Amino acid sequence: MRDLDSGQKCKRLFIALIIPEGIRKSLFKSISGLYAGDREIRQVPVDNIHLTLKFLGDTGCDRIEKIAHAVKQTSEKFEKFYYFISEKPGAFPSLKSAGVMFAQVDDGSKKIESIFTELENMLCKIKIRKEPRKFVSHITLARIRNRKDLTISAGKLMFEVKNPVLCSKIALFESVLKPSGAEYMTLNEFELK
Repeated sequence: MRDLDSGQKCKRLFIALIIPEGIRKSLFKSISGLYAGDREIRQVPVDNIHLTLKFLGDTGCDRIEKIAHAVKQTSEKFEKFYYFISEKPGAFPSLKSAGVMFAQVDDGSKKIESIFTELENMLCKIKIRKEPRKFVSHITLARIRNRKDLTISAGKLMFEVKNPVLCSKIALFESVLKPSGAEYMTLNEFELK
């Protein structure tokens, strides 16, 4: 735990959908060979691959229980469902000027957006500000230092996730920053109906 200026204990938090291990490994392997020698492209470690719904950042520990309750209330409103991952990668803000490379969600993205919207509404009730940017269902796979044009290399890339992905849980994570990179710890998991 770190201290805020006010002396209040806090944790760096985010809320995400858990990606099954086999799919995480497949996505990781897909890009590891392609960008292995490029020091500008930092691949997300396989254990850290997830689908972010909301990044909360440094949050007072006294708020965690209320946040967990908001996530639980959200999870109770949705039934488990399947979604599909696109074969082709995407990037923010674009492949031509990539700062983040990701796997896109195809069928099922609207359901994930509905979960995000409900989560935002629940968190708003406990005075957590809504995200100003439009939500895009995606799975971050790499971060790029000094934006790069990845149109050619990404054009050669094809994700091999043929099976649908089961969306069954929403998790509250803590992100601990270390010299080796961020380490994620699950604080709580909430099952969908």
